[in-house]
Amino acid sequence: MNSGRIKEIDSLRMDRYRRGTSEHTLARRRDIDGLRALAVLPIFIFHINESWMPGGFIGVDVFFVISGFLIGGIVYRGAAAGTFSIIDFYERRFRRILPPLFAMIVGVMALGWIVLLPVPFVNFAKSSIAATLSVSNLFFERDSENYFALGSAVKPLLHTWSLGVEEQFYLFFPLGLLALVKVAPRWTREIVLFATAASLIGSEHYLYHSADKTFYFLPTRAWELLLGFLIVLYPPRICSRPLYREFMAATGLALIIWALIFYRPGTPFPGMNALLPCGGAALIIAAGSYGETAVSRVLSLSPFVFIGLISYSLYLWHWPIIVLLREAMPVVEFTPIQGIAILLAGIAMGWMSWTFIEKPFRKGFSRKAIFSAATASAATLVVLGMTLVQHDGYPSRFPPQVSQMASYLKYSGHVGREYGTCFYSGEYNYSYYQHDPCLSLSHTQPNVALVGDSHAGHLLWGLRNSLPEVNFVPVVGYNCHPHLNPRALDKIHCARLWHFAFNRYLKDNHFDLVVLSAAWDAREVNYIAPMVRALRAMGQRVVLVGPVLRYKTSAPKLLALALLRGDMSIAQSFFDNSASKVDNDVRAIAATEHVPYVSALDILCSPHCLQIAKDGAPIQFDQTHLTDEGSLAVGKAMKAVLQSELSRAPARLNRLQLSSSRH
Repeated sequence: MNSGRIKEIDSLRMDRYRRGTSEHTLARRRDIDGLRALAVLPIFIFHINESWMPGGFIGVDVFFVISGFLIGGIVYRGAAAGTFSIIDFYERRFRRILPPLFAMIVGVMALGWIVLLPVPFVNFAKSSIAATLSVSNLFFERDSENYFALGSAVKPLLHTWSLGVEEQFYLFFPLGLLALVKVAPRWTREIVLFATAASLIGSEHYLYHSADKTFYFLPTRAWELLLGFLIVLYPPRICSRPLYREFMAATGLALIIWALIFYRPGTPFPGMNALLPCGGAALIIAAGSYGETAVSRVLSLSPFVFIGLISYSLYLWHWPIIVLLREAMPVVEFTPIQGIAILLAGIAMGWMSWTFIEKPFRKGFSRKAIFSAATASAATLVVLGMTLVQHDGYPSRFPPQVSQMASYLKYSGHVGREYGTCFYSGEYNYSYYQHDPCLSLSHTQPNVALVGDSHAGHLLWGLRNSLPEVNFVPVVGYNCHPHLNPRALDKIHCARLWHFAFNRYLKDNHFDLVVLSAAWDAREVNYIAPMVRALRAMGQRVVLVGPVLRYKTSAPKLLALALLRGDMSIAQSFFDNSASKVDNDVRAIAATEHVPYVSALDILCSPHCLQIAKDGAPIQFDQTHLTDEGSLAVGKAMKAVLQSELSRAPARLNRLQLSSSRH
């Protein structure tokens, strides 16, 4: 396609895009800077306190659309006109992205040496290597599969997953588009439209099969960037009419605001739900490309433009500030005054990064100097990260007792070793679940089914050691709350597990006892009574177990800080009092349904809450899950109840009595 062809296609479009798609070749669009502010501020507020702006996470998706529009326009016009230089393109990306990113990583590494405990510091070091190599999205997707890390992991660089997606897009998109324009110039728009649709459909499909991969991977996020590019390829010429232009911009803003208010962290995302914020951003950009609107005038106000200008640096620093403050204070939820102070501190940090790092590197220094400095800096950061990993985060920074307690932040124990095998996880494809030998029944011992999520699984070690004469069969799904109606569950593999459990396995096999336990909360309580009735209708005898002690953040971290400061009240101040109400609610259900009840909370907190075992190990290794020591404490306390219930079956009584006489 030659310059004549591009003039034929884009003459009207170039005129109407007079404020440009390239920050280098055409005038900067103030409304897009304002749209960046509308993206980054909700993200920041959401991360300070989710309840203040529950849908704030959609700001990342707005960023993706903006990037697709700007970068797509630069590459397409250059490729179509034959003037595009891949070296120039990568040089500009290097200048914009790498200096602020590398400076942030160094800053967090220095602060982390002071604030972060060894295990979180190692996790940070690993993520710093991934962020430096532009693969942090792949790193965090892999890391998120470790269910036991959810309550304990400290991830100051978690937000760089979106940079990984964008950087991978910048790597592959120009090469693909150059080839497309050269090989199939007449079909470029149609092929890009097809690729956008395919990515969106794939995002929706895999959202319910592999949620983590869908969230983090470029192929299922690419449609958001390509949607911005489609504005360049299919300019909505109806926007040349002021009335339609105003309507489109207002609709776009309404869609974004709707998502900010009504979306929640539990909203299935990205998939089709991402169409609202992405479509809203696309409408605002498209309308503003043809002239001013009321929305573009608001977004072009100086405060919004200022935040937009520093948005990249602000985004880089906002999350590390929050994470490090939470670790240093410690605190789970910031007060409004603290939140405002953090917001202002983040803006100040973003401005300093933009002024002293972003701006100088965008225009100064030669290409050779930029590439050389980027290579040397990346190599240095990788070496530093590997050194921190190799030395286990330098635990010698802390007293031995503190480091020993903090080591439980990477705890797995016997419970962890069962994860993904006999303890099915909703992150795995259910077809891979091996029923044998996990669900095999004994012909010589009493059979007790342990049914529930990870809060049933963490009882297994203690029960098996307290009652070795009993065959405990784990019907357990980690991160899979038990439910009679699988269709009500978001995770399709969890739905398959509980469909199998309640409609086949527990119906077809008689157990001497079924122990039902889960991470009950105020919402889950409503599902307990129907499950108990259903199990009893199958001929099963049920023992109901209540919630364990809950912390508002990771127990080993709190206990390590308490030991470091010589003040055990630090950990106690982070008890989640909601567990007491849930315990009372579940106890009432057990009484109504006439089934035995075991209060794990009473076991752990009578008269005082047990936090550290006699050998110095914590009772819990994250916010709720029991260590082997904690499991054993609960298992020993449950022994009498289970023996009493099992003794009601005469055929089992003799075996229990004989077994007990041997011990």
